[in-house]
Amino acid sequence: MTTRWQEETPVTRRVVVQTVTAAAGGLALGLLDSPTGHAADTRIPGVHVENVPRARMLGPDVRRTLQRLHMRQAMTEASCLMTYEDQGYRAEAALVDRLPFQRRPVFRGSRQTGNYQHHAQVARFKGRYYLAWSNGLADEEAPGQQILVASSADGLAWSEPVPAVPRQAQDGLVHNCVGLLGTDAELFLFCWTELAIRDARLPGMRRIDAASKRVDLYASADGNTWQLRTPRLLDPGKDHAAMFEAPRPAAGGALLCGGSHNGPVVFRWNNADVTRPPDVVSVPPAAEASFPYGEATWYRAPDGLLVMFWRDEAQSVRLYVNSSADGGKTWTAPILSDIPNSMQRVFAGNLADGRAFLINDANPRLLDRRQLTLALSKDGRVFDRIYMLVDDPVRQRFPGLLKAHGWQYPCALVDGERMLIAYSVNKEDIECGVVDLARL
Repeated sequence: MTTRWQEETPVTRRVVVQTVTAAAGGLALGLLDSPTGHAADTRIPGVHVENVPRARMLGPDVRRTLQRLHMRQAMTEASCLMTYEDQGYRAEAALVDRLPFQRRPVFRGSRQTGNYQHHAQVARFKGRYYLAWSNGLADEEAPGQQILVASSADGLAWSEPVPAVPRQAQDGLVHNCVGLLGTDAELFLFCWTELAIRDARLPGMRRIDAASKRVDLYASADGNTWQLRTPRLLDPGKDHAAMFEAPRPAAGGALLCGGSHNGPVVFRWNNADVTRPPDVVSVPPAAEASFPYGEATWYRAPDGLLVMFWRDEAQSVRLYVNSSADGGKTWTAPILSDIPNSMQRVFAGNLADGRAFLINDANPRLLDRRQLTLALSKDGRVFDRIYMLVDDPVRQRFPGLLKAHGWQYPCALVDGERMLIAYSVNKEDIECGVVDLARL
């Protein structure tokens, strides 16, 4: 491993550049598939044969369960009945155990209030739960997108939202909700702002001015009134910077989250002070993968290993995974896992008893976000249990640019024996559900 220190302007940050192989990343996880033979043993004349490492993270029971579920879904859509008694979706209930999940609406989109809702974030602050999200007029990342915040005493009945970062449509600005963090004294909101420009060459489409992208930090002492605390907390200049979940505590009091800084990185606050720019830890490149927005999430294994998942936009329809054995200071190269994902953001973390969890659509079809599942792992390496949270059929009421049907972009908060899970529905409504963790 080689390390290089580099100074950046205008704000000084540490940038750690690592050189590791994909195989080394798999060995660090302890999940690398063993090769079945040398390339020469499987050589096909005139055909290039690759040995690609893959992390096996699904236990055999979970793997078989998902295979049956995916086959059932595909055959139902193809009107291919296995027996005359087959009732399609009615038969799916037995394939994946259903977890009691108290779902409640938080905000319903409309033409008057904006029919694009996405990027839900949830936190606890001064005895209440807070939920923030991006609220757009009709399309994803279009001028006028703002950030709304609602609160609740129990995670089920939610207040009318207030704008934390109001619309600036006249300035062409887009505000994305990318993190919500509660501390003893303040509630922090991470806002990714960018300039959207209509592109005359593509009717109806817009493009984002890459040089305008930045992440600002807002703060509130009461959850209702908000002030800009740290402008340009992440500000790479002409390059790209993004994050999609709030930093969380790691070992030694540091806070960290995955993201993008002209490539995949991990942002790390060594002193837990999120009002100051973080260290930017470079993540080695992953073969045949694409992480343009750094949509990552992580958990801690019982032995202290940090495990991070990455949404892959190279259409592998699988999650990539890497790890850190030193509290997030250095990371292995992400490698392909066997966990299916329709190419959407997921959320991982730890329960109070140390078990790791992963909230995912667990679907190997591109952009098929028909369900949300909850998988559990005792050792942080293999997920050996999986539950269905929601799979009710849903469809958009208001078609818009880059919107999609389904249950999307989950974000969770573990609070004792309760887990709150917030998500968008068709990218036009916001819901939140509560899981009784004592029933797991």
